[in-house]
Amino acid sequence: MRLYLLAHALASAPPYDIALPARTWAAALGLPARASSRVSVSSSIGWLEQHRLLRSRRDGRLRRIWLLDETGSGDDYQHGGEATRQADYFKLPYHFWFEGWSERLELPAIVVLLIGLSLRQPFKLPYDRGAEWYGISRDTIRRGLHQLRTHELLTVRSAWRATSRSPTGAAEERRYTLTGSFAAAHRRARPAAPTQLAPAD
Repeated sequence: MRLYLLAHALASAPPYDIALPARTWAAALGLPARASSRVSVSSSIGWLEQHRLLRSRRDGRLRRIWLLDETGSGDDYQHGGEATRQADYFKLPYHFWFEGWSERLELPAIVVLLIGLSLRQPFKLPYDRGAEWYGISRDTIRRGLHQLRTHELLTVRSAWRATSRSPTGAAEERRYTLTGSFAAAHRRARPAAPTQLAPAD
């Protein structure tokens, strides 16, 4: 997940490719400088290729990757805002990398963060609808929301609504709002694009 998100952050312009050594990918992902980290990067790239989310080839001492369509169709990648596509899409702010959230957040929190970024604020994310809406478990949603709140990246407001499905005649409805660098107003500030990683010698 982290490698795929980083690839999208770096390969951000046509032809949506980037060439880096495995050790540079590992360093960018916060992995220790040892051979097992490079193996892990290669395995992750292989998994993404197998699921047709990217393709790669050796480019001298580097490994060049190209983004593919995020549906897994194997088609070339097109940005959601391109005139030929005009698909719904959302942006993951570069603060995710600059502020170290890529390393500090566990996978459930990253998943819930991505869901939150795709929705109008405030948003609903009922525990029992995760599998139906997003293909994730109730526990993943619970843990992700908890960690985001622990890091003060999410606030929650509760309201009660009448319903015949509850023994008490009322049910709690929670609405969540991303805060900090992921708040809607902060994301509209359009931070400067990052400097691309330089290949290691």
